[in-house]
Amino acid sequence: NLIQLTKPVLTDHSARDSFVVYICVAGKAEIMYRDGRLPVVMGDSVLIPAEMAECRLVPAPSAGLLEVYIEV
Repeated sequence: NLIQLTKPVLTDHSARDSFVVYICVAGKAEIMYRDGRLPVVMGDSVLIPAEMAECRLVPAPSAGLLEVYIEV
């Protein structure tokens, strides 16, 4: 999935039994999760483990993220 971020998005991966990888393909953003936050810029890849059901994607000010996961 290609996600074009212009405003914050709360993701819920609890229905998937898979990790999620976000690849920043444009701009920059911040991935906020229960224990902290992680800035990402174009070219960065981030692996979200399957155990982490929710995270918030916050653009700064806009970003394009490629979302990759395994469909089970």
